[in-house]
Amino acid sequence: MKKTKLVQVRNALKKREKEMLRHRKRRLQHKTNMKKACDENPSLKKKLKIRGANGRPRIECDQPHLLSAIVELALHGSAAHERRRDETIRTVKTLDDLVNKLHEDYGITLSRTAAYLRLLPRKSNSAEGKRHITTVPVKLAKSSNDTHKQHIDTKFAMTTINHICQIASLLGPNEVTYMSQDDKAKIPLGLPAVNAQAPLLMHMQYRVSLPDHDFMIAKGHKLTPSVYAFCSVKSDGGGDRSAVTYSGPTFVAIRSAKHTSSTAMSHAHDIERIYQMPDFESFTHTISNGDKKPKPVLISIVDGGPDENPRYEKVIRMSVHHFLKYDLDALFIACNAPGRSAYNRVERRMAPLSKALSGMILPHDRYGTHLDSQGRTIDLDLEKTNFSHAGKALADVWSELIIDEYVTVAEYIEPEDSSIDDIAVISKDTTWNDSHVFQSQYLLQVLKCANENCCKPRRSSIFKFLHPTGLPPPIPIQQTKDGLKIAELKDIDKYADLFVTLSISEAEKLKMLPEISTKKVVYDSFCPSVQDKIIGRVCVCGRYFSSVSSMKSHLKANFSCKKSVPPVKAVKLLGQRKDEKLVLVQYDTEEDIEWVYDLDLESEEEFVEKVQPENEHFSIEKVLTPVWKEDKQ
Repeated sequence: MKKTKLVQVRNALKKREKEMLRHRKRRLQHKTNMKKACDENPSLKKKLKIRGANGRPRIECDQPHLLSAIVELALHGSAAHERRRDETIRTVKTLDDLVNKLHEDYGITLSRTAAYLRLLPRKSNSAEGKRHITTVPVKLAKSSNDTHKQHIDTKFAMTTINHICQIASLLGPNEVTYMSQDDKAKIPLGLPAVNAQAPLLMHMQYRVSLPDHDFMIAKGHKLTPSVYAFCSVKSDGGGDRSAVTYSGPTFVAIRSAKHTSSTAMSHAHDIERIYQMPDFESFTHTISNGDKKPKPVLISIVDGGPDENPRYEKVIRMSVHHFLKYDLDALFIACNAPGRSAYNRVERRMAPLSKALSGMILPHDRYGTHLDSQGRTIDLDLEKTNFSHAGKALADVWSELIIDEYVTVAEYIEPEDSSIDDIAVISKDTTWNDSHVFQSQYLLQVLKCANENCCKPRRSSIFKFLHPTGLPPPIPIQQTKDGLKIAELKDIDKYADLFVTLSISEAEKLKMLPEISTKKVVYDSFCPSVQDKIIGRVCVCGRYFSSVSSMKSHLKANFSCKKSVPPVKAVKLLGQRKDEKLVLVQYDTEEDIEWVYDLDLESEEEFVEKVQPENEHFSIEKVLTPVWKEDKQ
């Protein structure tokens, strides 16, 4: 009985083993047939959802555009890395905003954790940071972030740039040239070109009265790269500011900081050079009636430094020159509030440019020596040749860069050809400027009038929606229980959209003006930092000027304007060049920085404080000289 039962169990086991082998053979055959069918018809694999690996697939398998969507959402309104050392994007959106926008705009549904794991971690060497495997160069800013300086005008200046982007988006790539410009940090000679990287750019032995440390050799022994980043504008943007991208060709003008300086005249020289280069032709020119002409609208976003700030006289003069030379309908130059230059589009090009300096070594004995035994220059021509070789070598390295599939063109500018000739500048009288140039704190507008006896015929569509006096002032409209009202300047959260502002009548704008403002609508009417300056900046004829120098030029040409402008009383001398001085001016409650001519200043003895020149060297004897005197008995 037991033997019979054992035989039955063995037979059942053998039967199951045969079934197992048969099923395994069948599965292998089915797998082979499916693989062969999928290889012959790739679309079949997608329909049957056949995957090449075991386990739960990553979200990117079903949503291949997830990472690019995160970058696109984080890009607009974000800042570059605080020290421009890498291509990290510091987004101003919260994690919840990012998850919601992915769902609304792209139909991608994922959890907050899944979204965060695709961003850069705060600490990559932590246990949590190691979970961030496939990431994009986007990093969430902490709520207590103080990396960039805060300024009361941050939102006002940013709104101005956003309004300009909406204009560019509406006009499209055929009518607009959009560029962002800035001077990259000076590259020292005789020290590593980039921190934390070993190679030397050039070996130069200048004797200086400094301790034996790795200090800068001297103020002028550097190369100054001026970077011009062009931004492509998408077609049919319809006024959406995101149609202005962050990608485009890059031009870098490299100069010797010892023999030249970065000024409005040097930037004008660079722009003229760009308009002559075929690499930028598709961004600067358009075909109209079979002829190649400069695009009728030029937009330039700058960092607001002394050589680029849209308020200063020489910048205005060079802007008029470009406006007339290239027959523009409109020219806009805008800048961010102080301390917010990281939000400029050009800053995204700085990290790739800095990375390219890694490994760059130029032997010092190749250039010869132009110094005597005491480290003084004895051969100025040879010194310029040394700088020229270093600059050209740097230009060769940068010219090989491809950033976002666009070329980079770098050139060394010789000191003799560093700026535009003064006699070549095209200018107009003050009367013409009063009707075509519109100034404000963070924006300069040069606009073509409708009088063809004064200006050439208009070539763009911008005046189909823009007023003859240019952009309307940003207005901080807020919703209240009593309807729409103007927000208090100290409580401004956001400003209205461009097209909302354009629809508000002048009469309504007058009703909205702050109490301390002049009874005339100017572009800076709702700019928080200039409220106590607006009355002094408006002439009796109604013209608004953003600087004392511009106001004085206007009054000299218009004797009927009886407005007294006292000499500028400078609180602090910040710098000077030729017949100009950069001074800190004290108003009632605010301070401001302006370039002014010597004739417009009170005597220098009135300065409360003077800045010591950076390159002044002290001897040990001078440092140790006693500051007291002995009493005479």
